[in-house]
Amino acid sequence: MAIFSAVCVAVVQSFVNYTVNPLIFGLLMGSGAMLGDIVKSFFKRRLNIKSGNPFPPFDQLDFILGALALYYGIGPYVLNHFYSLSGWTILFIFVLTPLAHVLMNVIGYVLGLQDVWW
Repeated sequence: MAIFSAVCVAVVQSFVNYTVNPLIFGLLMGSGAMLGDIVKSFFKRRLNIKSGNPFPPFDQLDFILGALALYYGIGPYVLNHFYSLSGWTILFIFVLTPLAHVLMNVIGYVLGLQDVWW
């Protein structure tokens, strides 16, 4: 579902940026995000942290690291236009995304959509 969602977001974004193939970009970023989550889960299990328990800050950063790893590792070879992100943009992503992640989890908890706030 995450990869499908990433493709859908990429298609919407393609209306602003016509130079990137939204299918390939969405597959790349969604797959990278899931890969990051899998790697985090692997290490979480090795540290005997139970499923569902928090693992800060990796719970907020795993998908970013995975998506950026695939973007920079594979993106230049499969995207028709590859854009290197500035250091400020990457810093912004690493600051804003965890804040948004925690905020959305708290909202979900307050609305009764989640059992825990993290």
